[in-house]
Amino acid sequence: MPYIDFVSKEDRVSLWYITNTRMGGIGDFDPARPVVVMLHPLFLDVTWLTTQFEDPRLSRRYNIIAFDMRSCGKSSSRPSGAHDTWVDAADLAFALQALGLPPAHFFAVENLSVNAALRLAAIFPELCLSLTLINVPPPTELEWVFETYGELLNLWCHPQDLDEYDHALLELSNYLLGKDSTPELQDDLIAFWSLTCPPWRRTRVYETMHCVLNRTPLSEAVLACITQPTLIIQSDKTAINPIKYAEGLARSLVNVEGKARVHTIKGSPEYVTLVPTCASIVNRVFAEFLSRQTHMYLPAMFQIEAADVRRERAQEALEKLADLMEEPSIALRDPGSPLSFSCVSPEVLQSQADVLRRQMVDEHAAFSPLGMDGRPCRRFSERFTDHWFQADKDDDDLTAKNLNKEEQLKALENLVTQTEYQSSSTAKDGSYDYLSATEPVSSEVARTGRLRRSTISKHVVEKATIGGSGGGFAPTLISNTLQMSRLRF
Repeated sequence: MPYIDFVSKEDRVSLWYITNTRMGGIGDFDPARPVVVMLHPLFLDVTWLTTQFEDPRLSRRYNIIAFDMRSCGKSSSRPSGAHDTWVDAADLAFALQALGLPPAHFFAVENLSVNAALRLAAIFPELCLSLTLINVPPPTELEWVFETYGELLNLWCHPQDLDEYDHALLELSNYLLGKDSTPELQDDLIAFWSLTCPPWRRTRVYETMHCVLNRTPLSEAVLACITQPTLIIQSDKTAINPIKYAEGLARSLVNVEGKARVHTIKGSPEYVTLVPTCASIVNRVFAEFLSRQTHMYLPAMFQIEAADVRRERAQEALEKLADLMEEPSIALRDPGSPLSFSCVSPEVLQSQADVLRRQMVDEHAAFSPLGMDGRPCRRFSERFTDHWFQADKDDDDLTAKNLNKEEQLKALENLVTQTEYQSSSTAKDGSYDYLSATEPVSSEVARTGRLRRSTISKHVVEKATIGGSGGGFAPTLISNTLQMSRLRF
């Protein structure tokens, strides 16, 4: 089976990978073809790179390999609060060296993959020939995205029933796919999440979210270390990763050979590689970019280095990372463990470890959206829409039709007055002053979010959901501080 394992005193990780060869291993790679490493989109795995693997413009010209990140897909690891995208970069570097692969061209799709590829190119430059980055995220998540992901995380991992669980995944798919996606694609996406990220595997979801929400911006010194040719392909329709941050990254890569170039895909959603028409454009642009590289036609040399040589190279990377982060203690860590490359601060490390430890309590007994056969109980498009989450537009129209004109005007006036009162109250107590649709989240807001997530557990969720005035059932969002500005019920 195509797994590669790394075991150390502090860490244990088993990375799953696939290739475009007939047997699925690297033994059938053609030495005359360059190697392309593909990294999957956020919250997905390598099975969602089919549009790239099956495109003859790529599969017939290159040796392609793709890895599942340590908390995604078929990969597995010991949950750790130290996990960040520096660790993901080290995982990839260790895997490439252990497999004896030559320097490769990297194709990284979205948030975690983009950040891991940038970090690998900075501290393991000999492994990377070029970078192609799809939908570059801001340095830290936008404030509204930060809050939305935090709230969706609670609904995703602590649902009370199947409808509530489906609602969380529907909202997530709407953000990542847009509302114009086909029902078939949405069904496949929600079925995939139900199978691979159900509430009884919520620790993996939380660990992935930690890498997204608690990441820190790359410094100018790190970006200056990246010299490989770089292509950025950005969607113009996504609100999660505005194009201005892709352009900002391109300007910050001051030492890139020939300057980084930004190519915009018109009308594409966040999951640009999942929509066939958009994915075809991405593949064409990527193939053209690779064909222009001067070292494209050099024969690939497949050679597995000795363990002590790989360990020595990892030590050099640790020392370089210590200099870049201005933290000498990093150089003293075990070079045989990818977890040694973590740059998580002590405060964040403790917070993330506490959250993971709390989520592991009774995790196996959490709600399951799967049937007795281990498959989703229904297709999402076949669900019933009479749940309280699913408010029909006709209901509002019927209520309005039962009122005369004067009563409708009075109801509208009351609604406006109530909205203005809520807005003024919010402004006075400063609860939502820092929510922004265009600015990255600040360190203070990120800290507040970590503290709030660390208090979430099964019992807290049940109390917040079942409680309410009159002792009756009162469905509410599981949040005691901030409302979700983007979720629509």
